[in-house]
Amino acid sequence: GDDTDVQYLGDQHVYYADGELPKLVKQWRKKDFASQYFTMSMMENTPNKLAKNENAPAEDDIHWPLILNVPGEGFGDDSLQVYKNHALLNDDDHMEIFQLVENFKAMGGVCVSGRGGGPPSGEGTDDSERPHIPSNLEVDPLSWRTNEITMSPIWVVPTKDDSSVGSSEPVPMSGKAVLEVSDRITVESCYDESTKMMDMSVHFKGIEPSSDGLLPWMAIGYRPSDVCAMTPREGGSTPIVLVTQLTEDAAPEAHKTELLPSAKSGQGSAFASMYATMSPMDEEADYADVSVESADDEDMITLHFKQEVGETPDDMNMLFAIGMSPDLGYHTTRGCFQVKASPCSGGIAADLPGKGDDASELPAAAEGKAVLEVSDRLTVESCYDDAIDSMRVSAHFHDIEPTSDGLLPWMALGYLPSDTCMMTPPDGGVTPMVLMTQADAGASPEAHKTVLLPNTKSMDAMLFSSMMSLAKPLEGEADYTDVMVKAPMASTAAQVARSSSSFEAEDTVSLHFVQSMGDEPEVVNMMYAIGLKSELGVHVARGCFQVQPSPCGSARGESNANASDGDTTSQGIAIDLGEMEVDIIGAPSIRSSASMASSAGAFF
Repeated sequence: GDDTDVQYLGDQHVYYADGELPKLVKQWRKKDFASQYFTMSMMENTPNKLAKNENAPAEDDIHWPLILNVPGEGFGDDSLQVYKNHALLNDDDHMEIFQLVENFKAMGGVCVSGRGGGPPSGEGTDDSERPHIPSNLEVDPLSWRTNEITMSPIWVVPTKDDSSVGSSEPVPMSGKAVLEVSDRITVESCYDESTKMMDMSVHFKGIEPSSDGLLPWMAIGYRPSDVCAMTPREGGSTPIVLVTQLTEDAAPEAHKTELLPSAKSGQGSAFASMYATMSPMDEEADYADVSVESADDEDMITLHFKQEVGETPDDMNMLFAIGMSPDLGYHTTRGCFQVKASPCSGGIAADLPGKGDDASELPAAAEGKAVLEVSDRLTVESCYDDAIDSMRVSAHFHDIEPTSDGLLPWMALGYLPSDTCMMTPPDGGVTPMVLMTQADAGASPEAHKTVLLPNTKSMDAMLFSSMMSLAKPLEGEADYTDVMVKAPMASTAAQVARSSSSFEAEDTVSLHFVQSMGDEPEVVNMMYAIGLKSELGVHVARGCFQVQPSPCGSARGESNANASDGDTTSQGIAIDLGEMEVDIIGAPSIRSSASMASSAGAFF
């Protein structure tokens, strides 16, 4: 599946077998389907490396495997395998090595059937009886970076710009939040308050008939927790929706069934049971408007359905898989994702700039917002809407021009834990942030939620890569609604004319959103930054500011006794902390970057 990956670690010194001196090895590690990794240590210095004796035996020039670090994958303990007494096979070894069963029977042994496949297991005979055993070899997403390198004269690794999905992207349905789970699946969803149902569309991409002319099986499943496992570790099965095609001239159909624990070991009886217990999805009481659609000119299968869930659900933990063949068995790709119950009326999808036809539906800035001129590069409008316990925010980034690659620079807002103006908390941790980037010159910028990692000032590309891999579309986050990014320089003339705020201009990028806050906060400490380039890195402007929530409708209206008619700035509502000096002993560089907010050449 596409969850697997291999990473080259380079040279390391290790103690091998019973040797007293360390050996130099080259190490690789492989990420498996369970998000754990194997590490293989190969001999670097062969016995003949220095001597370069042309008459040396072949064994002296081979980089033999020495040590394999094996994860338990939840079924057993982590372990080390040590390889010794290496030797090349010859014709005389054939009978001994490759006819194990025959030799075993010739010695009087009797073969019995048993559980096959899978990693080491406990004493139980059923997966549900085996407790989950934690591993110390879990993959840390911040430590994994993938580079594709090939010496092929034909194959060229796609760049960031030409590897986009392009025209095969499904057109979002109005009012649904869109989640790009992977390059093989996109999920649209929203929660209908009036019917207490989740309205979902699941797009399986890259679906092509197998050798028998039938489509491979496709499935989504409902996990009981945020643990990414095929079946619950404490035992039991996983409810799934299975899409299969019975005959070449028939359309795929959706059924509800259960993923059994024994299916993970490839047991035919498990798959037979799953088929026997499945029922048509449109006959299930808690599902409605079920359909499976396919387009003749596209390689995409779309599953639509509405599911009764009662009151607004918490995050729905789900999984997906696409099979290798029409019959249940091994998958070519698998993954986990989380669906948030965003209101159907509050989704963004089809009415974003450049994606919709009705320009009048673009949200306008809410009346009565307090205005803070943070700097000549940023103006923030904000107010607290008591009716929905949310902050309405419009952030206007000024003097934004395309960079050398034709794309707009990145822009960000961050949430500080205190009034200390620092990029990340001084006591450790990350800073939540909203990041705006432009994927290509013909698209509008998009807003994502991610975190600012410590030590980004070191300009470590892996840290920036991790921040991008953690980014999630802002409109898909449960506590954000009415998200909109307006960039006149990246829009049509008709869209430029629809400015909903006096602060929006030709060179201004505006981010609008409504953020659920719960009880009215006393103050919101924030920061901002504008990048030098389109990719994360050096910034040209940065600063900190503070917003004190004012009621929506009163910041500029008659009910505000402290604001005169026509006054666009609400004193005492928003306080600029951009010039606050940070007193950190032994860290003058941090103090300098905090107090000089517009200093070019600083690092984000």
